[in-house]
Amino acid sequence: MPNQTRIVAPGPSDRTVRTGDGQILHASADWELLPPGDAGLTRRVKAAGPTWTVQEKKGRKTFSRGVRAPADRIAAVRAELEAERSTDAYAKRRAADVARRERKQTEYVEDFRGAVLAFLDFAPCYADLAEQLADAVTQHATQVGSGVVGQRWLLQYVLQRLQGPDLDLVVGGLVRHAVNLGRHPLLGRMLNSNST
Repeated sequence: MPNQTRIVAPGPSDRTVRTGDGQILHASADWELLPPGDAGLTRRVKAAGPTWTVQEKKGRKTFSRGVRAPADRIAAVRAELEAERSTDAYAKRRAADVARRERKQTEYVEDFRGAVLAFLDFAPCYADLAEQLADAVTQHATQVGSGVVGQRWLLQYVLQRLQGPDLDLVVGGLVRHAVNLGRHPLLGRMLNSNST
């Protein structure tokens, strides 16, 4: 059955998988498991022919355990990809991509901070407090690699759509979350001293 692409679960032993209907399949001797972690390699191996994508469900989450495919195909695609990645053109393209993402993130952080400041709308005598609060909320809400998938579009949606009490709840939640995690002890002291 290795001639068709499947999504399977890990089987009872190392070289076995379990299909959706509970059937146990044995991987062919010339197949190996390509572990997850290199999306480009995985994408190309899958595009080159039949594979078994091994996924494990734990609760509501699904975790990839890799892709089973012919060992010679994995080796050939890996060699091709390594050759491509070793070129100067690839290095330049990667550097340009990183710079573009950093530029977009910087613009987004500045826009977000400006929106938080506009929302807070503190009196001029509390401008310093508004700046500190906006910095703390922005730092917490716009972290790159925080593990919150879709965080950027969600925050953009919130800032564009919500107003009044709904936005109060969102900003208040972000502030409480930052204080509870201990990331901003200064912010916690500021909030506690202003609430008395």
